[in-house]
Amino acid sequence: MEIQSTLQKNRIIAATELENVPAAIESKASAILLMHLKLNHLIEEMSNIDLKEKALLLHADLIKGLSNDREPFNS
Repeated sequence: MEIQSTLQKNRIIAATELENVPAAIESKASAILLMHLKLNHLIEEMSNIDLKEKALLLHADLIKGLSNDREPFNS
């Protein structure tokens, strides 16, 4: 999915946390911006998430395990 063509059709992006992704999927937004989560939780949950043709964006500075932090792998 090309983000540029997606956003040209609909410029609404739902900024949310992992627990609110189902509501964001059902919204009119064309893309979902995930923030404030742990990378290992995202990896675990992605198999349960059907994005229904929505683009998934990650706010790298607000994801523990991607940003310049020291998030332990087991938490």
